[in-house]
Amino acid sequence: MPWSVTVSPGFALSACGDDICLPDAVRIDIRQPRPSGSDVCGPPVDPWCAPMRQRRDPDRTYYLAIRYAEQQTRPVRGACSCGCDGDPCEYSRIAESWTFAVLDSLPDCHDESTRGPVGGEEGGLACSREIRARGTRRCPDCCDPWVVLADLRVTASGTVSVDPLAHRRFLAQLGEHAFFCGPDTQPKRVDFSAVERETIAGLFAAGERRVVDAGAREAVLTSPATALRGGKASKAIRTLVESMSVGELAGLDSALLHAKAADLGADADAVDRLVESARIAVRLAQPG
Repeated sequence: MPWSVTVSPGFALSACGDDICLPDAVRIDIRQPRPSGSDVCGPPVDPWCAPMRQRRDPDRTYYLAIRYAEQQTRPVRGACSCGCDGDPCEYSRIAESWTFAVLDSLPDCHDESTRGPVGGEEGGLACSREIRARGTRRCPDCCDPWVVLADLRVTASGTVSVDPLAHRRFLAQLGEHAFFCGPDTQPKRVDFSAVERETIAGLFAAGERRVVDAGAREAVLTSPATALRGGKASKAIRTLVESMSVGELAGLDSALLHAKAADLGADADAVDRLVESARIAVRLAQPG
């Protein structure tokens, strides 16, 4: 039919956490700005009481959306059975329902510039610092109750084209994924002094100093030895230490390391400077 679309049964979850269940297919007249769900009253007999129809511009895109709603149900005869108030019945229950709308613009929740980063420790499936501090993950803001189902465009004759994917958001099912905040999930933090922080930062290459920002002993010890200043000075040195961490390099026997360096043709003085940097970093990273 012209000027109409049919929404299939389904389930939606709004940004406010409302469950929206559509049990049956519903046909909607898109000329109504707020086409509702299950109407309590039947269609009006008087055509002057019919809902106003809104003109749809063929050059615009509209957005079919659904939101959670409640409606009164189960009418029962009231105490004033004679109908002295003009209505002898009153509703005894409130039922969960839904309401459709044809929006002129996307809800605020669909503004891509306001979305935070997705993935990583803070946004992915991991025990983050925020979870440890709050005891739970922060709930997102309830920016708008409307859930966009499809983009709509309509011709002057009422032919509607539907794009159900352009702005519809899908829920990720993460039932097979889980994580926990165990005692060893977060490395033990160390309160570096300003001098210690600057000294450790100076031992690492310019692009590798983020280990100091982590403020954790393990972050320094487990960093690759090639991250140290001079760790990539030559191919021979990279080959010598590429499989080692800073902690492993600092604890390695000097004679054994010199023998391996000689086999690779690495500069002995450069190797000694690299080992000394590793040992200084480890000493400074020790708590207390």
